[in-house]
Amino acid sequence: MVQLKTINMPRQARKTSGTGIYHVMLRGINRQDIFEDDEDYMKFLQSLHQLVECYDERGYRIPSLCHFYAYCLMPNHVHLLIQEKTAAIGEIVKRITISYAYHFNKKYQRKGHLFQDRFRSEPVDDIGYFKTLLRYIHQNPVHAGLSVNVGEYPWSSWHEFEKREAVMIGCVIRMSCCVGFSGRNFGILSLSQQMTMEVSWKWTMSLPVLYQMQE
Repeated sequence: MVQLKTINMPRQARKTSGTGIYHVMLRGINRQDIFEDDEDYMKFLQSLHQLVECYDERGYRIPSLCHFYAYCLMPNHVHLLIQEKTAAIGEIVKRITISYAYHFNKKYQRKGHLFQDRFRSEPVDDIGYFKTLLRYIHQNPVHAGLSVNVGEYPWSSWHEFEKREAVMIGCVIRMSCCVGFSGRNFGILSLSQQMTMEVSWKWTMSLPVLYQMQE
């Protein structure tokens, strides 16, 4: 009798972003809900906040691991628009999922994985796609029938843009966070810096108008 060998195909390498910006989607294992109540949503947002506002063991502020441009927490999955800073995308997502899964498993007395093993990520290398993703992420609740418009859904970063104040994470679009910018290097800014500048200082003011047009 001939025995067939099992061939394990290697995972496809994750595409790298030239700007360090990624659209990340985290989904519950077997598509199960990962949020049961408001406390769960808030706990997830706190996990994101801890990556932006970081402190060492002595309580001193240290550089952020990443920046968040947008987020939307849906009942069984999450959309994040992230830029790497002092940590790679894999390490960032690992910290988020471990922190939240610990909370969820302890609260609901469960064991095992909460998220699908391999998270989905897409590199964002141009401003056009960046803008498209901002609309897509915030419109998820509308397309899913969870809200009539983007402003009614409580668990997305739309409110941070709309109120012009940090609600939880302090998305960098609104906070004009441009790394390494100075008058001397204006002519040789990286694409990442150009995208951040354009979104922070020019395009943000038209966000409500753009979304009204899309709805």
